[in-house]
Amino acid sequence: MNNKGITLPELLIVIAIITILTSASFVGYGRRQKEVLLQKETNLLVAKAEQVREMAISAKHFYGDLPQGGYGVYFNLSQPEFFIVFADCDGDNLFDSTGTPCSGHSELVERVDLEGGVYIKNLCAPSVSITFVPPSPNVFIRTPGEVLIDECVLTLGIQGSTKEKKIHFNSAGLIYAE
Repeated sequence: MNNKGITLPELLIVIAIITILTSASFVGYGRRQKEVLLQKETNLLVAKAEQVREMAISAKHFYGDLPQGGYGVYFNLSQPEFFIVFADCDGDNLFDSTGTPCSGHSELVERVDLEGGVYIKNLCAPSVSITFVPPSPNVFIRTPGEVLIDECVLTLGIQGSTKEKKIHFNSAGLIYAE
């Protein structure tokens, strides 16, 4: 008699193979998901910095006035989970977190939170203000003590991973990630 069908051992072997292949595909999923999130946040930071540069070039008004020192981004290692977009109303090329120099308002335009455990892992100084002053724009990279530098490299990391992304800013206005 010629039976056409599968036996229980054959069925169990097929199920075991499918289970092993499925498990193997999920092993790298968490790590890959972190890499994708880190890349996304890197792209967000670069895009936001380019948007700030564009705000300066287009002479965007802030509370009815044109900021004397243009617009900038501020990074601080003591607050690694976010960065600041600011209007440099007093023209000192630094983010002023206190006081109200902009027609009765602070220089804060936006606080940009990094998501999913992404944080500023390393920076060229403990804190940095990068301002774009119209019309070119001229780019000023200032560290504490108002030291002017030509280039700053910011490193983003993600909790639970050794992966990192570097973002470069220079005084010629070039912003890029590697």
